[in-house]
Amino acid sequence: MKSTLKSILFPPALLLIFTALAIWSFRVSRHELEQEQVGDTPIQIPSRVKKTDSGETVITLDENTQRLIGIEIKRLQLVGGEIVFPASAILHQAGQTWVYVQVKPNEFIRREVHLTRTKSPHRLINRDLSAQTPVVSSGAEILLSEEFKSQIQPGGD
Repeated sequence: MKSTLKSILFPPALLLIFTALAIWSFRVSRHELEQEQVGDTPIQIPSRVKKTDSGETVITLDENTQRLIGIEIKRLQLVGGEIVFPASAILHQAGQTWVYVQVKPNEFIRREVHLTRTKSPHRLINRDLSAQTPVVSSGAEILLSEEFKSQIQPGGD
């Protein structure tokens, strides 16, 4: 009788324990993830932003930071007389279309481009940039954020 009672009660009890552990584990991992993403302190990206004499903004990120935030570089290609690059490189801001060009190994400048037509997953432009120009194909939004963050004046409401 004891053995029958044990076999009837043990599996549901074990299931209850495993369920409780799974819920607890999910809550802990979700809490850690929220802390990492939201937290009290905003994530700081070590960048240097400066204006050139011509008024362009140069963003400098070291290689480690580029890797950590997922910056990827692709070279523009010439296809059928048109410059082709990934749609992921395109930024739209204030009614204009931009890409970030890598001007030196760790330096990026935002350049306006004019789209002639779209052919998914690439965009085609004419005359704005030349073939083999390195552009940011992933992570351009972060560069845009860093650029505009540098323009915020502290203490103003």
